[in-house]
Amino acid sequence: MKIISSVLLSISLLLFVLSAVSLAQSSKEKMTLEEYEIQLNQWNQREEAANLAIAEEEAKIDGLKNEFRRIETEIARLQQEIYSILGVYEADKEHFESEISQLEDQMKTLRALTPEMLANRQNDIEDVKGKLKRLKQNPMTKLEENEQKMKDFEQTINSLQAVIPKPKHDFYTVMKGDYLWKISGKKEIYNDPYKWPRIYSSNLDKIKDPDVIYPDQSFLIPRQIEKNQYLVIKGDDLSKIASQVYGDPFAWTKIYQANQNQIDDKNLIYPEQILSLPGK
Repeated sequence: MKIISSVLLSISLLLFVLSAVSLAQSSKEKMTLEEYEIQLNQWNQREEAANLAIAEEEAKIDGLKNEFRRIETEIARLQQEIYSILGVYEADKEHFESEISQLEDQMKTLRALTPEMLANRQNDIEDVKGKLKRLKQNPMTKLEENEQKMKDFEQTINSLQAVIPKPKHDFYTVMKGDYLWKISGKKEIYNDPYKWPRIYSSNLDKIKDPDVIYPDQSFLIPRQIEKNQYLVIKGDDLSKIASQVYGDPFAWTKIYQANQNQIDDKNLIYPEQILSLPGK
């Protein structure tokens, strides 16, 4: 009997516990549903507020679009007034912009070249300079943005010319009234009249007498002294040059024999003469 009573008591306790758990779970589910309904109501309110804000922003956007169209119309009107003042038409503007675009393409091509390649494309650089000169005469260049483009083009041309290796020599065509002293003193030549012996030394096949030259003669203008040449400086004499060049002052005879066409007296040479150096 005691065992049966004990079993019945245990069963009763188990049923009580299960009943309590079931009530607790039912209460929890009921609270979660209430909380869900509260949150749903909150989100509905936030959605309504967001929709209202969207409507307000859309109204502002529509207003801004209308303002943008008004500004565009005003800009177009002002541009037409500017073109009228400059005396150009829409077709002139389009043609000018086309020329600008072509010039930009040419500049881009030239900028991609090495300095050595540029040295062989100087005709292209001159072509670009000519086009830029013509463009600067166009009334459209009076506009601020186009003025800046012209300055940018000029800067690009200057930078391209700056990297081109200097030529070893170029040429000068004698004009009426020229003489070697005058030619040497020209800015584009040496900007120094005392350097006239350089021209004489480099054109002995054309100049028999340095005091007599003729119009239309073409003279080589040396820009660099070659390895087999020597530029005489003040204080030089043939022995000193031979000692410096050959390590032997008695080798001056080699220099003298190689330059007899411009050295009348072996004891007399002049600064700025360019001498040939045999065996160098």
